[in-house]
Amino acid sequence: MERGTIVLHNILTSHQKDWQELDKEKIDKKNADENSLLRYYFNIFYVGITRAQRHLLVVEENEISVFKDFFKKNFQYLPKDASIELLQEKLELNILTDEERLARINEAFKNNLLENAQHHINWIKDMSLKKRQQERYMLYDEYFKSKNKVEVRDKFLDKNLIDDAIEISKQIKEFDTANVLNNIYFENKLNIGLCYNVLVKDTTNKIKCIVTNALAKTRSDLSEINELLRDILKEI
Repeated sequence: MERGTIVLHNILTSHQKDWQELDKEKIDKKNADENSLLRYYFNIFYVGITRAQRHLLVVEENEISVFKDFFKKNFQYLPKDASIELLQEKLELNILTDEERLARINEAFKNNLLENAQHHINWIKDMSLKKRQQERYMLYDEYFKSKNKVEVRDKFLDKNLIDDAIEISKQIKEFDTANVLNNIYFENKLNIGLCYNVLVKDTTNKIKCIVTNALAKTRSDLSEINELLRDILKEI
C-alpha cells in the first residue's frame, strides 16, 4: 500500500552478506531471473522504494556495494544528525491525534484486528484515555477467545463500556438487547415491547437487571408526571 512518507531502515544492511555473495557471483540476466534468492531480497527493496507518494527515506547502517552507484545517482545523502532531524520533521506531519487514533482503534476492534488496535493504543498521549483503551483491549482479547460471548459482553457493561456492549450484542445477534441498551443509555426512552422481549428471553441477569431498573425509573417518572397533571387539572 502507498503512503505519503516511506522509511526503510536497514533493509539492505540486514541482508548484507547475501548481497555480497550475489555481487561476487556476478549473476547474468538469465540466471538472475531463475534465482529465487536474488528475486526475494531484491523484491523486498523494490516494494519499499516504490510505495512512497512524496518522501522516501532509506536509512542504512552500512554501504552496500551493489547499490553504491544507484544511491549516488538517485538519492540525496545526509549524515546521521541531519537524517534524524529530517525524519522527525516528516513523522510529525503524519502523527495522528488521539481522536483519530480512537477511530482507528474502534475499527480495529470491530474487525478483530487486535494488533492494529494495540499499535494505536501505544501512541495515545492522554494517559487516562490510553488506560481506558487498554481495558477495552483486554476485554476484546477475551471476547474473541471466549466461547461464552454473552458473559464477556456483560463485563463490558460492568466497565461502563456501553458502545462496545451494544456492538457485541449485534454481533451475537441479540438485536433487541442492543436496541434496548441504546434506548436506555443514549436516547433516554424505552420501548415497552422490546423490553418485554428481552425480559422473557433466556438472557443474563445483568441485562434483566438493567432493563428492570430502567422500567422502574420510567414508572416512577410517569407517576410524578401524573401527579403534576392532576394538580394542574385541579387548578383549571
